[in-house]
Amino acid sequence: MLVLMSVNSAEAQTMLSDLEAKDGVSFLIGSSSPYSGSVTDENGMTGQLVDGLRHGEWMFKYENGKPQFLSVYESGILQRRAGWHENGIESSSLSYKDGRPHGAMVHRDDTGIVRERHIYVDGKVDGLEEIFDQNGQRTITTEFKAGVRHGKRIWWYDSDHERWVTNYAEGERDGDWIQFTRDGRVVEQSEWKDGQLVARIDRHQGH
Repeated sequence: MLVLMSVNSAEAQTMLSDLEAKDGVSFLIGSSSPYSGSVTDENGMTGQLVDGLRHGEWMFKYENGKPQFLSVYESGILQRRAGWHENGIESSSLSYKDGRPHGAMVHRDDTGIVRERHIYVDGKVDGLEEIFDQNGQRTITTEFKAGVRHGKRIWWYDSDHERWVTNYAEGERDGDWIQFTRDGRVVEQSEWKDGQLVARIDRHQGH
């Protein structure tokens, strides 16, 4: 019984620096068998290896014991990541598919206010991305397609008033770019095609 406890204790203290990777599989240095057991490192990360592959929760914690960063693996494939502020409020969470980001991502500040929101599809931002200020007021919205701007990008005075409305196609400026006053009057307008300026119309406030 004492021997078993001693072995388990030794395994619990296995350091990442005691391991070496061969073709993505971890082995104790000098061993020919993939390592299974608990692992930690000098920064306080802990996790499990099964047959040399990360499996289950890998966690960093703050000095106060609260979680700071979490990665979840299944047979070496990343499934989920999440982070927390030191006060315990979740800062972000994202699912993975085949090891690539896939799903909704929300970033929050340490008061819980959403500061950024977007969607990943097969590792690339796709759909509407939203940026918010410290009061939770949206400031920029951008449409993406397979990781590049495609569609409208809008800067906002507030939720109901547009400051700039711009257009992209496959990452290039394409379409109208219009600047507005807070009351909706056009200040400046230009037209773009395939990233090239086609025409510009300057307008003065009050006219």
